[in-house]
Amino acid sequence: MKKDLSILFVCTGNTCRSPLAETILKAELARREIGNVTVSSAGTDAGAGTGVSRYAVAAAKRMGLVLRGRRARALTRGRTVSADLILTMTEAQRQTVTDLWPEAAGRTFVISEFSGTHRGGVRDPVGGSEQVYLDCAQVLAGEVRKMMPRLRGILRQRRGRK
Repeated sequence: MKKDLSILFVCTGNTCRSPLAETILKAELARREIGNVTVSSAGTDAGAGTGVSRYAVAAAKRMGLVLRGRRARALTRGRTVSADLILTMTEAQRQTVTDLWPEAAGRTFVISEFSGTHRGGVRDPVGGSEQVYLDCAQVLAGEVRKMMPRLRGILRQRRGRK
């Protein structure tokens, strides 16, 4: 069965921000009992197979989420083409996606643009303390909560067409 919506989060290394955003959105969808949505993540410069940052795992755990055991995935044409919605952490990443795959431009947004907060990019916590990673995860959780009404609207629209 085809999913109603496929969302791809993109950051640089796919070891911190985008896996956190993926995990947070999956939890939020489950909490709200919203099904039939695929959520994944990838990195514009990911070392495929690299483990998620230990501080990202710790931040997720402090938020009651599980991130352990996940491996980095590189951003590919296939992942981009199959995503209905691509959410990047920064404008530079959005530009990278649309430079590589111009056909994705209409469905690629910086997360804060899509959520409506327009707070700019989500700062990369790499090299920071565990608290910096937790702060990043909390920013992402706020962005996810803010984008839920828009996601619900997209889902209603898509389900109405079937």
